[in-house]
Amino acid sequence: MDGLVPRASGHSYADTTLINSQAQLGDVYNFDLARDERIKKLILESLAFPEMRWRKDMIKEPHKENWLFGDFRNYRYSSEADKISSARTALMQWLATERSRQPFYISGKPGSGKSMFMKDLRNHERTIAALSNWAGKDKLIILDHYFWVAGRVLQSSWLGCLRTLLHDCLSALSAENNIALLKTICGERWNIDFQHSSWSVNALTNTLKRLHGTDGVKICLFLDGLDECVPQQEQGIVIERLLEICDSDNLKLIGSSRPWPSLTRALEASHHICLEDLSRNDMAAYVNEGLTRAWATQNVNSNVKNDSRALRDLVCEVTDKSEGVFLWTSLVIETLASQIRMGKEIESLFSTLQHFPKDLEAYYKTMIWERVPGVKNSKKDTASALFLAINLEELLEPRNIFVN
Repeated sequence: MDGLVPRASGHSYADTTLINSQAQLGDVYNFDLARDERIKKLILESLAFPEMRWRKDMIKEPHKENWLFGDFRNYRYSSEADKISSARTALMQWLATERSRQPFYISGKPGSGKSMFMKDLRNHERTIAALSNWAGKDKLIILDHYFWVAGRVLQSSWLGCLRTLLHDCLSALSAENNIALLKTICGERWNIDFQHSSWSVNALTNTLKRLHGTDGVKICLFLDGLDECVPQQEQGIVIERLLEICDSDNLKLIGSSRPWPSLTRALEASHHICLEDLSRNDMAAYVNEGLTRAWATQNVNSNVKNDSRALRDLVCEVTDKSEGVFLWTSLVIETLASQIRMGKEIESLFSTLQHFPKDLEAYYKTMIWERVPGVKNSKKDTASALFLAINLEELLEPRNIFVN
């Protein structure tokens, strides 16, 4: 026992130094982590604005089946099946293909349901599956923005669009806590001293360029209402910038607008679908559902209620007159449904349809100049009527509403 050397108790100096160093490194790590979280939060707050989701939230849910995702074998107008099948194939292939540097352009008349279509397309499981096929192992980020000329400045401007897109993209990356990628994308913005400076269009554009140039990330943009981007003089510039952004294997763009010549020319090389050329069957289903619901009410005259042929003829007549404009059709259905519930005869319904304003512009003019009491003598009433008109589901150009 005397020959044994007693074991030293406690930690050696070297052990103590190592433990202290590890503790200090932990403190530094925690400090950096807290700092990064604060910067991330400040950047997202600097991009956000209160009305960012207003327009999107206003858009109604689509009919349960449309030409893109429905079964066209059951369509009333079977002659359009080939055209619908071709358009569907073109769009879904574009979504799923690896290389496609040209945008996909969706055009349609005012009230044809472009915004509803874009929202449905962006959220549909088939769209997500096709884009996931394109992205492969890369991170897929789907972004959307809905321009709105009747909204506030940031809802109708390129600045507001960029802020929305970057906010949502950085939010998606933040959810995965990918700080290294966030620092690369944000550049000098990842500095606490920059958090109180406003975002310029150039700064936002450069950040977006860094984003779509990043390996391991695939982005698809859905931009609705390109024609509602103001000021109108800058629409050409905006389209040029979008085409520049699209010149990448990491980004796809789907845009929608009314068929304005300036936009059509700028996007002439793009893949293109015109909604009113493909929505006749959807329109018939929409009309049939609306009128059948009214027909089923208990106050309807039995002779009319049981006349299925009359209903079929009325559905066809409304569908043909609609020319693909869902907003006009919804106004017609509302009017006819009211008369059906009052027990009007079928001849009266056809007469009402015959005299209904032929399009939205004519309807707005009728509403403003004939249906609003005293409107010609009251600037206030005129302004109110115009406000109601331009805030309907899709917008006509306000200057087209005035009558000399």
